[in-house]
Amino acid sequence: MIIDDFQYLLPYLEFGIKVKAGSRLDVSKGFINRSDGSISIWIEKFCGWVFLSDITPYLKPLSDFYDINCPALCETDLDISTQLILVDLCIGKVHYSNLLYSEMREFLRLHIDIFGLIDKGSAISLK
Repeated sequence: MIIDDFQYLLPYLEFGIKVKAGSRLDVSKGFINRSDGSISIWIEKFCGWVFLSDITPYLKPLSDFYDINCPALCETDLDISTQLILVDLCIGKVHYSNLLYSEMREFLRLHIDIFGLIDKGSAISLK
């Protein structure tokens, strides 16, 4: 992960996020979660410290939400108005900085790449 992109990873931590650990580890699955104000990184079948620079999060590409009837959007539990906002975000009609707090939380909860981390090479697509 690019160091400048850590700030974009932090909002996902409240909702837990799957990660890939660096190639020096035997296992490529992990989980990041924040509890009691601290951040813990758990890597399946691996005991030890993992540096944040060695992890890459798995996120759903924003481009999957291109239309109100697209399969990815139909799989969510979002209300219709939030679905429309997500489509607008995907097609560039609205920027994430203009989202309501409640909308942003829903998209983060669903692990949608609203910050463009996949395109920057700082996240892996969950396709």
